[in-house]
Amino acid sequence: MRSVLLATLVLTVATPALAADRPSKSTRDVQQMADTLNDPHVQRAMVGGLDTMLSALLDLRIDGVVKALEPLNGGHKIKMRGHTLRDVARGEDRDFESKMRGGTRMLVTGFGALTSALATAMPELEDAAKKMEEAVGDVERKLPKTR
Repeated sequence: MRSVLLATLVLTVATPALAADRPSKSTRDVQQMADTLNDPHVQRAMVGGLDTMLSALLDLRIDGVVKALEPLNGGHKIKMRGHTLRDVARGEDRDFESKMRGGTRMLVTGFGALTSALATAMPELEDAAKKMEEAVGDVERKLPKTR
């Protein structure tokens, strides 16, 4: 009987301590997102998708935009008929698109690294949020009651 009581007492005291070492659901969710974003297959798919979307955007003809800007140009015609956003963005830089694709890869990789860092910081962020919530509660309790 004593061993059952002792075991119950140990479990009662140890359970909160063990639970504190387990990551919260939000920490696990962020870690899972980080794992996904750091997966090379996912990164390749994301880079491919972003490249396709950017390419479609760069193919946008700017005739309508240029026409809308002519009044701001003193009413003078702006000679860019038939140009695309790609033409304007590229300018004289013939390596523009390869640089853009490199930037897209760095962006996707950065998302993975940022999410990993966030997952690492989540316990501290959650603890800070809890302390802030408690502090707000303390302030509210100290305020005079109003109708």
